[in-house]
Amino acid sequence: MTLDFSGISTISSSASATPVTSASGALVTETAVVVSNGRAFITFPASSVTTFMVSGTSGVNAANALIQSSKTYRIQGVQSSNSSSTTQRWTSRRLTSATTYGSRHTFAIVNASSKKLLSVSSTGSTTLEADCGTPSAAAQWILSTTGIGNFAIVTSNV
Repeated sequence: MTLDFSGISTISSSASATPVTSASGALVTETAVVVSNGRAFITFPASSVTTFMVSGTSGVNAANALIQSSKTYRIQGVQSSNSSSTTQRWTSRRLTSATTYGSRHTFAIVNASSKKLLSVSSTGSTTLEADCGTPSAAAQWILSTTGIGNFAIVTSNV
């Protein structure tokens, strides 16, 4: 397996990935593999569950961030066929620290045509609200990966 670290901003010369496997029925820490040219090539036992402990890396390469303010996105529900509509084009505005990335950073999702913010009503349905600078709690979102190439935007108003 190849672990790709191209999304990481800082990779030290001593960076490594250590597999921890369960092939024998107990957790076993395998030999660390050095990260070279932004990648680590790792083999591990078949039929095992493997976790990787990574050291010597930090930060997110901003060019590889999941959501970028300079890009326009289409939001399409899993069962929707209307993603080509201009009403489905959105930009983002980061609301938390602009120097780091993480799973709890919040964004405003801005309609590219109307410039209104995607929001959640008190009944749980989506709506648009005027952009008055600081979004209401209902118009603040967290980006989450589903792990299969799709992403979910989740309200941070919970």
